[in-house]
Amino acid sequence: MRNSDSLPVSTEGLPAMRRAQQHLDDVFVLIPEHLLEVGLSEKEVAQKLDVFLTAEGKFPLAFPTIVAFGESAAEPHHVPGERTLQPREHVLIDCGVKIDGWCADCTRNFFVGDPDPEFLETFDRLLEIHEAVLPQFVPGTPVQKLDQWVRDQMGDWAKFFPHSLGHGVGQAVHEEPKISVKSDAILAEGMVVTCEPGWYVPGRWGIRIEDQLVVGRDKPEILSQFPRTLQVIDAWE
Repeated sequence: MRNSDSLPVSTEGLPAMRRAQQHLDDVFVLIPEHLLEVGLSEKEVAQKLDVFLTAEGKFPLAFPTIVAFGESAAEPHHVPGERTLQPREHVLIDCGVKIDGWCADCTRNFFVGDPDPEFLETFDRLLEIHEAVLPQFVPGTPVQKLDQWVRDQMGDWAKFFPHSLGHGVGQAVHEEPKISVKSDAILAEGMVVTCEPGWYVPGRWGIRIEDQLVVGRDKPEILSQFPRTLQVIDAWE
């Protein structure tokens, strides 16, 4: 982890991080057709996904891939297990790779079959909050203000948001600053951070929407370009 006096990512790192994120975007495109099959386990999907992520060993993973079905996604750091995918279920995928030593990190959500209206409404509300806070990632902004703003927008649902809004990313996937109400950090131009609000309802489901971005002078540069909307795919058995 870098010291606080060197938080903004050097220009040498940005091209690699852009390429790493583009690679993630390309892999996300493959997920509906090649990976999400009813009856496969979380572990099986994660193993297959890792082959695409690493380009068969060319790129190292930035962290262990998270694949969570249904209620498993209520654990923010879920470890893929033997639980199998069923029709009409939510799938959360959080993954990352390194290119030339620099990291990319992204979370996207899929639904196999027709989404439950309550789930879809909840997802859309979280997406609305996420997209409303993104433009606020500009130089001079206290990170605690961003985290608190999101919690205020969540209202009573803030109790289902147990982690910070985001974190710095560079040669390690978790670096300073921590985008948290407990941090005194202030955003500076060139910082690369994540924005990842989430809701986790025990025993039911969890949702996290995560983008990686560069703090820009007037607005952030969003590195992750794969659609952050819920990706609904046909269910088959």
